[in-house]
Order: sequence, then structure tokens, then C-alpha cells
Amino acid sequence: MDTDVSSKWMEADWARIRRGISLQNASEQVAAKAVYQGGEALVERALGSSWMLPKTLDEIIVAGIQSLSGSLIRLLPAQEVMISVLTALQQRRGFSLLRLGDGELLTLAQQTVLTDAEVRAAGGHFLGYAGVQLPDYGARDQLVQAVQQTDGVGIPTHRGSTFQLLFVQLARVYGWPLETIWLTSSVINYGIAETTTCYQQLFQNWRVVLLGNRMAELAQQFRAAGVHSIVASFPVAGVSSIELVMHQLATIDYDVALVSAGVAASILCPRIRATGKVALDFGHMADQLIREKRVF
Repeated sequence: MDTDVSSKWMEADWARIRRGISLQNASEQVAAKAVYQGGEALVERALGSSWMLPKTLDEIIVAGIQSLSGSLIRLLPAQEVMISVLTALQQRRGFSLLRLGDGELLTLAQQTVLTDAEVRAAGGHFLGYAGVQLPDYGARDQLVQAVQQTDGVGIPTHRGSTFQLLFVQLARVYGWPLETIWLTSSVINYGIAETTTCYQQLFQNWRVVLLGNRMAELAQQFRAAGVHSIVASFPVAGVSSIELVMHQLATIDYDVALVSAGVAASILCPRIRATGKVALDFGHMADQLIREKRVF
């Protein structure tokens, strides 16, 4: 290769490398600034200019959590949730577990914690898929009632603005007694599958109904694998179809309902509980089983 050409190539390579280093440095600087503003700057503001605290941010956070230990609320693990579910089935009494993700929380936040514009900006791109056409204050009010009437509530562990922090704000607005509500993780549907035999026991020993738009497909998959405990499956066309689904359920004999229906699932589960049945918000667990072509 010609020396001049080779030099030009080397120069271009070094320029690209320098740009890469510069971008990496810039990214690191942005991350460091975010950590500072979200942590150290808050500590500085609380201390004022007349004091210093010779502790790292991690040490301060740990000490702060320890000082607030009386306010800590335990989220029930999957094993304890399984015991509650199976006990309710054995005792032939109603039981429901709903899960509040960002879709449910944003629906609850309409004209309470957030304006309609703020809800639309945060969730307008996916709430329609989850079965809520904004604005929908009826869905909001039904969700409030559902939280008050259920046995268990799954909440986000992620402290994002539309996740656990929004749940805390909503709990204050609606007066939910967090110290007495039976709380677990909002991804408990996966936790149950990964660490317990709960679902296996449901399909082995009880009559199961599947509710959701992909549940007919899942029922066929289970039957093909030799699972014969599924007595029916019904689609759920959003929150507006809840009354129709309840009417359909009244025509069959079953013990437990697994519900994969977006926001409607959180409303349906306590409604099913009121009829003396067990209902669990199954969520995207159904999609995962279909995608992986497996049963429990």
C-alpha cells in the first residue's frame, strides 16, 4: 500500500477511535452527573453548607433505610403465595391475586395523581393494547374497587416514576392501608412458575378456566400435551368486555381462573373471587408458554 494512502487510513482509524473514546467519556460523564444529581446533590442540600458527613452515598442510604425499618413493608414470596392459593382451593372459598403494573397504575392515576395529558404521554402508546381507551374513568374506578376487594396485590419493585413511586402516591390518594394489604411483587406470576409447583398442582388437581385473547391457543397446547383439566377458555376484549366474561363464567363449573387480559385482569380477578372461586392474574406467562411451546 502507498505510504501516503496508508497514513491517511491510519489517521482516519485514529480519528474514529478518538471519537469513540470521546463518546464513551461523554456517556460516563452524563451517568456520573445523573448519579450526583440523584444522590450526592440531595445529601448536600440536606446537610447545608455548614456540615460535612464523612460517609459514602451507599453508606448513607443503608443507614437511612435502617432508620426507617419500622416503615418497611414485606412483599410475600412465591412460596407463601402458593400456600394461600392452594389453601383457598382446599377450603372452597374465593381468593384473588391481581397485579398492578404501569398500565394499571396509570389507569388509576387519571385525574387523581396525574392529568389526562400526563397519563396519555406516559402510557398512551400501550394502554390501548392493555385494554383501556383513554380517558377511562370507569376503568379507574373499577380498579380502585378491585384493590379494595382482592386478597393479594402485586406491586412493582422498580422505583420508577410510573411504577412503585406512582403506587405509593396512589395509595396515599385512595387511602390504601399498606401495612395491612397483602402485598407481593408484580412479577409474582413468573416467580410462582420459577420457584414453586403451584401451577402444576392447579392443572393436576383442579378444574381450570383460561381467560384472555390467546388462551384458546394455550388450552389447545396444554391438551395436546395431555393436560385435561382445562374446562373452558374465553377471550377478553378489554375492560369493556368484563360483564360478558362474567356472564360466560356463570355457565360453567370450574375451580380456578387464570387471567391474561391486561388491565381487565386486575378487575376480573376480584369479581371472580366474589363468586367463591380462585382467580390469578396470569399476565404474559401465557405468551411465554406459547412462545416456548411448553407446559409446566
